Amino acid sequence: MLGAVFTFASGMVVNKSLVLAISPSEVLAGQLLIGLACLWTYLIVRDGLPRLGPDCWWMILMGLCAPGLVNVANILGMQRTSAVNVVIIWSLMPLLVQVLGRLVLREPLRGSLVLGCIIAFCGVLLILLSRYDQEAGSLQGDLLIVCAVMASIVTQLLGRRVNQHSDSLTVATIQVTAAAVLALAAFPLLHGGEPYFNGWSRKVAIEMAYVGIVSTFLLFLLYNRALSNLPVGRVGLFMTLVPAIGTLGAASYLDEAVSATDLAGLAVVMFGVGLPFLIDRLRGGA
Repeated sequence: MLGAVFTFASGMVVNKSLVLAISPSEVLAGQLLIGLACLWTYLIVRDGLPRLGPDCWWMILMGLCAPGLVNVANILGMQRTSAVNVVIIWSLMPLLVQVLGRLVLREPLRGSLVLGCIIAFCGVLLILLSRYDQEAGSLQGDLLIVCAVMASIVTQLLGRRVNQHSDSLTVATIQVTAAAVLALAAFPLLHGGEPYFNGWSRKVAIEMAYVGIVSTFLLFLLYNRALSNLPVGRVGLFMTLVPAIGTLGAASYLDEAVSATDLAGLAVVMFGVGLPFLIDRLRGGA
């Protein structure tokens, strides 16, 4: 799961660089198609064509939710609300996952995980303090981000069940295939009136290859593998690392300034994520 978080967070940083040069629709379609080609190639070379059972429909639904609906709603939402609102709404996801994992999957609601989520969320808010501005959000944009978060949670809940008795590579392949179909269907809505392939360069091509291979192909392999081994509550806790890793990535790759407040927030996030493991270790030692 740490590997999945790193590929996701680093992909967000590279995506930010890409959208400064090309349209968000091209970024979304490009990375999904590259990831899709890698997944199908790897699956066919390793196992041949998959034999799909009844779980195939659940895999398709997972892909339509995430990364399909998640990415589309995120792009539309970010165009209509503030970046601070986006990060705060997404940072609430781990707490929601704890509750829904208990209600839907009957997984135990562990106090250490809930406490870790709350502490990590406070760390995210601390990071946002140095980036807060007067940019106003909007209800429409915030609701789109909420839709993206809920779609991601649905994928986690479904993925926990499906990956326990299905091959994670097959799940990832069908999931990204469904997402690519949805992204291509939504392409005209997201693209607007910009000329196609305007702003492309060698740097853009390299970055596109990165988000396709690392932040799509590798991400969904690792993510589905993690879901087959970890309860959704613990998976959700790891997601609070995304804005923290993204802050460091933006500083190193995009030359964005990192303040003492950012570093303090990063430390709080890391403590919140590590706290449940520390408590488990202490209980085991006792």
